Amino acid sequence: MRILILAKKFPYPLKEGEPIAISILCRELKRIGASLDLLVLNTSRHYVDPGKLPDEYNYFNRIWSVPCDTSITAAGALKSLVKGESYILSRFKSRKFSEKLAEVLQQNSYDIIQLETLFMAVYLDDIRTHSKSLICMRSHNVEHLIWERYAQTSKNLAKRWYLAYQARLLRKFETAMLPQYDLLLSISSNDLRIFSQMAPVKQALTAPVGIGLTRGLSGPTSAAEGTFKAGFIGAMDWRPNLDGVLWFLDEVWPKIRMSYSQVEFHIAGKSTPATLRERQGNGVFVHGEVEDSADFINQIAVLVVPLFAGSGIKIKVLEGMSLGKAVISTDIGFEGVGGEPGRHYLKAADAVEFKKALEFCLMQPSRVVEIGNNARSHTQENFDASIIARSVFDFFRKALEEKRKDA
Repeated sequence: MRILILAKKFPYPLKEGEPIAISILCRELKRIGASLDLLVLNTSRHYVDPGKLPDEYNYFNRIWSVPCDTSITAAGALKSLVKGESYILSRFKSRKFSEKLAEVLQQNSYDIIQLETLFMAVYLDDIRTHSKSLICMRSHNVEHLIWERYAQTSKNLAKRWYLAYQARLLRKFETAMLPQYDLLLSISSNDLRIFSQMAPVKQALTAPVGIGLTRGLSGPTSAAEGTFKAGFIGAMDWRPNLDGVLWFLDEVWPKIRMSYSQVEFHIAGKSTPATLRERQGNGVFVHGEVEDSADFINQIAVLVVPLFAGSGIKIKVLEGMSLGKAVISTDIGFEGVGGEPGRHYLKAADAVEFKKALEFCLMQPSRVVEIGNNARSHTQENFDASIIARSVFDFFRKALEEKRKDA
């Protein structure tokens, strides 16, 4: 089975959700026997030199990289506003990428062309022009929902209007594209339900992000034993992450420190801005980008994920659970995870509930260990990367068999 992966982020380094999701599935598909090529829109914001991809993370026969400047500018935003098009999407439409895609498809034959995220759907017409391959959308999120939720959290009225407008444009495009995919991979059953309500879907499969379960556990420490470390890890150039952490520092952390001076809050993530680094002190430690997320998570007792915007499965939530940590987050943070609050994780909706959840972890360390163990078992049972990839491979194979019968 020959598969061409189209992506807007290079699947390395594995520092954030999208590259991790791409890399893990490609690794497992290759192990099953798929032959993979990669054509990546190597953006200015997330540019990676393909030559620096380590051999152990290279699952592709061939890699083509097309640089693209996706910088946000006032002129670009105004132009898209006048044209009535989504600026969020239009920044990823590249003439050079279209030309390279045409060249690749004219010189190679594929069974499946897999689009990683909605942003690659802007090239669907190019694919149809030059290929008869089955087109699969691998949706990482319900994209318009991210921006709808982000708009709702904005306190600036002009920004809220603009974000809501962009969300409407995204929803229109996302809805129009759904019937055009031959196949749809949804990252969660909840996302698939939303897609099915938006527009007809031909063939679909729920395929969560698989998690590798190779690390050992490090148990949490109680307040009585000394310092208690809570933490957050996530890319800070994704605005909901940064906004959530700043909210936590403003609304929750001062109240916790007032009663529990031994508690520390450790923050890690790439692209950490100066505004966040300046918040260090009063038990807050800002690490910036760390070499290994698992090592960081294993040094803390509880993972705190104060997310109020977003969609899809949050990979760092899954990673924390897979490492046996109790995770505190919102409904949005636990979307697609499954499990039960109080058994597999701790759910909080506002400052009062986040404070109560942290106090629970401080005062009942044995329950924290129990929740962490339950969380790890849950990820083992529901997010095994090899099992998920096998379901995807079989889904593709069945679709190809049906295509050959209809030919």
